[in-house]
Amino acid sequence: MEKYHGKSTEQIIQKLMPGSVRSSVVMVWVVINFMILTPFLFPPTFTIYLYIILPFLLIANIWGVWVFFYKPNELRLVHILYNGFMGITFSFGSFIVIQKMAYTFIKIETPLFFIVTFLLYILTNYKLISIGMKSFLRRLNNEENDNIKISPIVYLSGLGYVIGQICIGTLSQNGLATVLILVFSLFAVVLSISGVYIWVYVDLKRKEMDGMHNEQI
Repeated sequence: MEKYHGKSTEQIIQKLMPGSVRSSVVMVWVVINFMILTPFLFPPTFTIYLYIILPFLLIANIWGVWVFFYKPNELRLVHILYNGFMGITFSFGSFIVIQKMAYTFIKIETPLFFIVTFLLYILTNYKLISIGMKSFLRRLNNEENDNIKISPIVYLSGLGYVIGQICIGTLSQNGLATVLILVFSLFAVVLSISGVYIWVYVDLKRKEMDGMHNEQI
């Protein structure tokens, strides 16, 4: 593909994911499980919010066992997909935790909060993933250092999202919920950059399928 500057699949994977996939699996087992499930220890526990995010966590954990032990150090497309799924699970899980805090702790009753925050979440994530993809392509072509420089637009988008949550928390007079909403707002925004992994995976998988099709012809 032209946008990948003629690099091979192995070169692209190496640039995008220089470390072992095991570090991502450990992050799921140690960090993500703890961060996402801990808020559900506070009653009410078994709510629709838990049932929404639980399947994602189960998949990330079970899938993680396989990628942890089966050829973890090889450059494989499935590792890119797992990294993307792991990050999106953390991001989306954080968004779900925000909704739980708002509707069960702060006792917001209007669906407007969900609608507004969901739209902000989608728009911010789309912008962040787009910028992250452009940055990766520049790094792939050695036009940019491996240290990713995030555009000020990303900071402003994330800041706007967080400020919105601060306002909600301030009006609610609920300090605990405010702090949790702030923390998970940052997680929801920052971890969405993992969507770049899924974007690259889809591109490389399409390239692989096209190559197989051309060979058959």
